[in-house]
Amino acid sequence: MAHAVLGEALGWLQASDNNRLAVFDATNTTVRRRDMIKEKVSEVPLLSVMFIESICDDPVVLNRNYRLKLQNADYKNRDPEQALHDFLERVR
Repeated sequence: MAHAVLGEALGWLQASDNNRLAVFDATNTTVRRRDMIKEKVSEVPLLSVMFIESICDDPVVLNRNYRLKLQNADYKNRDPEQALHDFLERVR
């Protein structure tokens, strides 16, 4: 899903000279994922990428966000405990 959304954002940026900024809000915590984004953006002339990190260490907020993330399509029809473990590995 993230690849498709990134493609849509890049297409939108190229569709008009008035489109100057797209926000790709996703869990891009791994070096591999960020490298993929940089590579895709580099294929489009005159575009650059900037990563903005939000850091939270409040366990109540984090746990609530983890549970919300498990409702996304990435984890549909998966065992909740396995899904949570997978997500926690992604954000480590």
